[in-house]
Amino acid sequence: MRIHTVGHGTSTQQKFVGLLAEAGVHSVTDVRRFPGSRKHPDFARAALETELPPQGVEYRWLELLGGRRRLSPPIRGGGLSSSGPTPRIRGRRIFQRG
Repeated sequence: MRIHTVGHGTSTQQKFVGLLAEAGVHSVTDVRRFPGSRKHPDFARAALETELPPQGVEYRWLELLGGRRRLSPPIRGGGLSSSGPTPRIRGRRIFQRG
């Protein structure tokens, strides 16, 4: 079994389905904790559950695999300084370190 990862980015749903077909993908497992998009409602859970099966792509949502990255506690109680990285940047660094 091959596992691919994909994000919709700014793609249309039609283009997304085309990419899945091109790669031979027949099943999508959504691992977003909150499977919705304000900017791209075509990629909300309800839309994908409705639109993918008629295209020959099974859709399932596995909530337990998703989540939001948590920040580690501040080092030595120092917190974030005004010159230090923002919480978003800290979260990205923590995520990249694993």
